[in-house]
Amino acid sequence: MTEEKIVGRGKLAVGVTVGKAIIAFLFASLLVAGLGLYSDLVWHQNTPFESFWTPAHATLYGGMIGVALLLLIAPRVDAWRTIFGNEVRFLRILPRMSYPHPLAIAVLGTATVLVAGALDERWHSILGGGESAYSWPHNLALSGGVILGLAGVSIIDHVKRFSRGLAVFGWIVLSVSWPIVLYRYAGYVRFSYNDLRELVMDEHLAQDPAWLGIMENVIKYNIAGENYLFAPPAIFLVSALFLYVASSIHPLGSGGFSRAIARFPAFSSALIYVLSVLAIDSAIRFMGYRAITPLHVLVSLLAMGLVYDLARRFLADRDPASWAVAIAVGSLIYVWLLSYSISEALIAVALALAFGVSSIYIGRALLSSIRSLDARFAIYMLILIIAVPLLLGSVDSFLRYEAWFFPPRP
Repeated sequence: MTEEKIVGRGKLAVGVTVGKAIIAFLFASLLVAGLGLYSDLVWHQNTPFESFWTPAHATLYGGMIGVALLLLIAPRVDAWRTIFGNEVRFLRILPRMSYPHPLAIAVLGTATVLVAGALDERWHSILGGGESAYSWPHNLALSGGVILGLAGVSIIDHVKRFSRGLAVFGWIVLSVSWPIVLYRYAGYVRFSYNDLRELVMDEHLAQDPAWLGIMENVIKYNIAGENYLFAPPAIFLVSALFLYVASSIHPLGSGGFSRAIARFPAFSSALIYVLSVLAIDSAIRFMGYRAITPLHVLVSLLAMGLVYDLARRFLADRDPASWAVAIAVGSLIYVWLLSYSISEALIAVALALAFGVSSIYIGRALLSSIRSLDARFAIYMLILIIAVPLLLGSVDSFLRYEAWFFPPRP
């Protein structure tokens, strides 16, 4: 073997090691950002809205800065074809900044979140506190989080043939962090009416008139778990998308934990998320703070994942039918835990089925587009970055001013 070949192999080995480290730390940074987002929700269950500069935001954007720094290093690595496979496409974003397409999607998501962070700081300064969960910057940041979740899906999909360990780690991170982002879109519909009323009646929280006004509007419009026309469609749209994507890209394996995932992918992903939420909420309560845990959502999600995994065996992998059975069972548990009337339950289950099954096809389209990076991908990204944040931000303006504003205003 020539000295040149030895040097080349040594350089490739170093590149592979650095590339694997970048992926591992990228997933770790996304986990930190996801936990920061969850802590932001809990922060506002205990503290009136004040400024952009909170510990929760520091954790969220600290994780995102970590992702950004890793992505700045990534173009210098020459081993991505070895890690992701020879068929991986490269996209040039800036001069001398060429990324394999899973990481290019991550660049887009990271840029979206950081732009949203700058916009959010401006929103806070204009309002002087009192920014609601539905604001335009918040929804733009969530859209960036969805794109980062899709980047994680693409990374797992490519790397699982090269490193099962990295794929399993990424899949666990995805199971914890991505539903935090997705359920954040659902806002206050995760909670019961009584949970929200207790927040409004809290003497400490009610010291901020702007925050109190937002919460009173939410209760006035009854945007909570008991709203049988609005809450079940939103919850099961999100739940079905999360479980479908997680179960579709689970790391394949012949033994150990990865084999259990392969046999029960939807339930495993749901269980990881539910245990994470329960552990975090328990720690928060132990420290003396309030943490609202939407058990009706968590229990129905677990049931939905388990029923799907069982149904796909009995129905011979007939995916739409299996998902319909799973969503029906999950939504029945949901309405039972919230004590819906019979007429409300029938309407809620029908809406949950309609939106949940539709979400499966949305998930299929997203998975197909991130694998091919075709024209549909660009359209989906424009919808996520422009249409969804502006629309939900306008809903926020309506709740704040009882008048429709488009584009949204602080």
